[in-house]
Amino acid sequence: MSHRLIVCCLVLFVTGCSLLPPPPPPGGPPPQNGANPPPQNNANPPPQSAAEQPSQPEQPSPPPVQDGDNPPTQDNANPPPQDNPNPPPQEPAGEPIAPESETAVVEPSSAPSGGFTLTSPVMANGGQLPATFTCDGQNLSPPLAWQFFGAPAGTVSYALAMHHIPGPGDTHWYWVVYNIPPTTLSIEAGSTTFGTFGTNSVNRDLQYAPPCSRGPGAKLYTITVYALSAVPDLPNPAAVDRDTLLAAIADKTLAEAHLDVTYERGQDQGAAVPEVAPDNSAAAPVTASGTECDPQGVFDRYSDYVHISCDDIYLHVETETGQPMHEMMRGITAWILRVPLPFSYTGDRAWKLPRQPRWQDGHTAAHARGPIAMAVNGVPIYHFDKRPDVALDDSYVYDSKFDTVQQGELDHCGGHAGQGEDYHYHTAPVCLLDNHDLNQPIGYTLGGGQIFYGTGADDYYGEGKYNHINNLPPEPLDECNGLRQADGSYVYYTTHDPPYTIGCYHEEVDWALQIEPRQMRDLGEFGRNATEIVSLTVQGDVRTLLFRTDRAELNAVVYQPSAAGPDCWDFQFRTNVDQPVAAETHCRVE
Repeated sequence: MSHRLIVCCLVLFVTGCSLLPPPPPPGGPPPQNGANPPPQNNANPPPQSAAEQPSQPEQPSPPPVQDGDNPPTQDNANPPPQDNPNPPPQEPAGEPIAPESETAVVEPSSAPSGGFTLTSPVMANGGQLPATFTCDGQNLSPPLAWQFFGAPAGTVSYALAMHHIPGPGDTHWYWVVYNIPPTTLSIEAGSTTFGTFGTNSVNRDLQYAPPCSRGPGAKLYTITVYALSAVPDLPNPAAVDRDTLLAAIADKTLAEAHLDVTYERGQDQGAAVPEVAPDNSAAAPVTASGTECDPQGVFDRYSDYVHISCDDIYLHVETETGQPMHEMMRGITAWILRVPLPFSYTGDRAWKLPRQPRWQDGHTAAHARGPIAMAVNGVPIYHFDKRPDVALDDSYVYDSKFDTVQQGELDHCGGHAGQGEDYHYHTAPVCLLDNHDLNQPIGYTLGGGQIFYGTGADDYYGEGKYNHINNLPPEPLDECNGLRQADGSYVYYTTHDPPYTIGCYHEEVDWALQIEPRQMRDLGEFGRNATEIVSLTVQGDVRTLLFRTDRAELNAVVYQPSAAGPDCWDFQFRTNVDQPVAAETHCRVE
């Protein structure tokens, strides 16, 4: 009896041992599905008895499992058979116990693992950019906040940029900021003190440029914050555009976060009238609000910086600075050594345009000195001939040596700073075409005649963006660039060739209506070796004009309002753009 009992025990022991699962590989995790893991290539394998299970050779330790490497079993292409005779054991309730060879990491349930996020309290990723933060609103930069969930070690600074890609090979940027302290994790709307501002592509100023989406449809704008391992070496903010910033931080970027938003003109309350489409020559008329003084709404698009009023005789046009919203001075290769200063065309110095031009049978010669017309943004228009005392009557003979348009004295928008340190145009103000209705005048003569944009753009003026626009009438223009109407009145058109704007007047002109800022300083030798103006930037009250010399050196004129008087300015003439020098004070004399 005792022998039989011993034999039975031995049989039970051997049989029971053969039913146990094989030992786990050294250092590896225990099997997840018991003795019968799901097969890899056969969704329905024939069941095997325990005795038929092949022995498993030892395997090297598998690498640690990363988050996301093992999807849930519901998505497995080869799920375990539902009728598995040996189902995997169920985990008990409560926290699972991690194997000793691994570390249990608990991630926040509401945050992505290891993520760098950029958010805004006023817009969502993939949502709309509120009109408040565009040119249709208050021109403020939007509020932002960024956060790490497990910040990379070594973050010592942040940088920020906002851009839009309107087409292949073309990038516009509206916001470039660097030297943002590592303790700054959010900014308020309109903030300007959280870092060093670079330029924008709208006017090259050192500030946020509110987007003005052009043409129909929603436009995509991307805001990016970069976490940096070092502060970029960018000592001259006026030379920092988006490409320069990205090149400087390429080897310092630890992480970046994006916020994509869209904007379409008219999508939000308070949006302005739509801009003209890229195919401007075919754009439909824009419905303007109109006023008693401006029934056609010609000045509606410029109402942020141009104020109009009227009496029975004159339309009064006022502007605080006499300067455009577009970029100034860039591209000039024959600099006359002047810089554009604000000039207030207000009060007694406001433009006075006759509301009812007094047309005449013949024509009156224009003057080469002083303005001959005014653009609808309040900026003066001068004749193209640079000789101030040349007669422009019927005896005038054109000479290209004195043509400012041909001699490289004008910027890409057709203007420059004249002898009175004021900004004015000498040819068609092509940069207004970004936001101008071709069915409306682009300027007015001193006699009240309307000037429409016809042609005038090329690869330099307007940098090729408006070359396709030809708004000229089918009838030929006369020597004044005028076209007689059926009622005996005239309209004028800009042209690509002289006289560019108007060559003479078909209406009476009161020359007392001319407004000409006076010269405020004598010119020295500084800048006479300039070969090209690189940029004019504005940061607060400080303006910086950068130019290259004939030795490829970068020089600068840095100027700002002076405490010496209301129309006085302090000028620094720097051969080292980053090294301040003693300032000279000059005042405009009436």
